[in-house]
Amino acid sequence: MLSRLFPAPRPSLIGRTGVERPNPGRGPQFGVVSRGLARYQRFPLIAERSDARRLGALDLQITRWSPFADAGRHIHLWPDHAGVWIWDRTALAQGLVAFRDLRDAPIVPETAVQPPGQDGLRLVAGIEGVEGQYWQDGELLASRWWPAAPDTTAWLAFQRGAGLAPEAMRPDLPPTFALPLLDRPWTQARAAGPAESGVQRVARFAAIAGLGVLLVVAWLAGGLLSRQADVAAVEAHIADLEQRAGPLLAAREQTFANDDVLALLAALDPPPPLALLAELMTRLPDQGAVLSSWRLQNGEVEVLIQASQMPDAAAYVGALEGAEAFERVVAERGDLDNQIRLRMTVVPTWRPS
Repeated sequence: MLSRLFPAPRPSLIGRTGVERPNPGRGPQFGVVSRGLARYQRFPLIAERSDARRLGALDLQITRWSPFADAGRHIHLWPDHAGVWIWDRTALAQGLVAFRDLRDAPIVPETAVQPPGQDGLRLVAGIEGVEGQYWQDGELLASRWWPAAPDTTAWLAFQRGAGLAPEAMRPDLPPTFALPLLDRPWTQARAAGPAESGVQRVARFAAIAGLGVLLVVAWLAGGLLSRQADVAAVEAHIADLEQRAGPLLAAREQTFANDDVLALLAALDPPPPLALLAELMTRLPDQGAVLSSWRLQNGEVEVLIQASQMPDAAAYVGALEGAEAFERVVAERGDLDNQIRLRMTVVPTWRPS
């Protein structure tokens, strides 16, 4: 009886090759976007008591990081950091043209509806491909997706990028787990206290609609049941959109209305590219190698190092991890046997001394 009144949400799995629809039912629908279609990044939160100011600063960081003109977002707030998933909302909408009931449904990344991990590394089978995850103290510190299980080189590169010490790295691949999907995300949209995600709001509104159905049946007639459910669904969708847009609009308004917050956000402007290049060159170890290429985009640096023989990747990673300007340094083999490719993230608050 309760399952009929309060049906569980029904996920549609959205991947690169198509959409897997749920079994027929009455529960509210939501979309689960493949990790292969999403990007993940962990951002520090500014030290502000006001949630609006913290979210406003986070919004600027996400906008600068995102390569998409119109990015869908899903955010989880830990005490001092935010885990952010983004995807190309325009491309996703084009892929859902044939699914009218999904066009305005809540969308969440699949990581958010898989049981969170314990401390350490794990490989998770997804809608498609596999996701490498590194958890520590309940936080997802690093995530990377591969279309198939990674080889040892890629697995070690992921661990270096996650910041693991050499003695803590695992050269052997762990078993790949296929995890069940949760009825609603484990993520929270606020730093303190429980918060509803888009799917949780759908479930709550579905429950309210179910109670409303009981009242309608008691007072009127069973013939009005479906009509009332339709009205409740529309109201739920409108309230969902208002609730999702409200905090962001309030955060932007409060952020840009305060001079002291503007001073804080000024520190989030990207450092000068030439200063970053100079800092990089001074940090590279002297091994007779040359810098073949350099690229800076959306706060990510990629360089190609070439020498007469294979450069010592560990020495380069260690030297750059000691620099205040860079973090999450990863080294991998280049296209040639005497090349290594270094990738790193720019610390947004760094400035040349």
